[in-house]
Amino acid sequence: MIKRMICAAAAALAMILPGAGQAADMCSTIGATQAFDYETRCVSSVLSPQSGNRYDIHSLTDDNPATAWCEGRNGHGQGETITLNWGNAAPLQAILIQNGYAKSNKSWSRNSRIRDIRITLHLPGGPRSITVTLADTPDEQKIALPWSRTTPIGAHIEILSVWPGTHYTDTCVSGLSTDFGF
Repeated sequence: MIKRMICAAAAALAMILPGAGQAADMCSTIGATQAFDYETRCVSSVLSPQSGNRYDIHSLTDDNPATAWCEGRNGHGQGETITLNWGNAAPLQAILIQNGYAKSNKSWSRNSRIRDIRITLHLPGGPRSITVTLADTPDEQKIALPWSRTTPIGAHIEILSVWPGTHYTDTCVSGLSTDFGF
């Protein structure tokens, strides 16, 4: 039910917001693992494909540093979000982010990268938030969560500020994964 509501909301946003991309490019759901029954990931916008490259939600989760999700709004992406929702999840230990467009040193430096993010975990007792400053590096960064013994319902990651790119205002992330401690 929650999964359907999230995808419906993303589809509605895609129809009314310019540059938001197609609903299929904005949400992705995977089935059961030992950590959860399902996981749905959604992004608030998607940069349109260019020069044979796609920048959608699948590029964020494909474990390939040569691809990236890039937000598609005007400006540097402050306020853009990545939302994760889980069904029957284990306790979440950490979120791992490969910041920027890590395809090459040239792609990484030309595009903006996340500097500060707010991570809000939706827990059974209510939401809890932390603000994190990411290093300006294409290496994967592990963000340990202070509520690692609590089972999350979802997480909301909001871009607060960026490391500006030398050529483009698009803010990109090459990878995002979760560590449930298995």
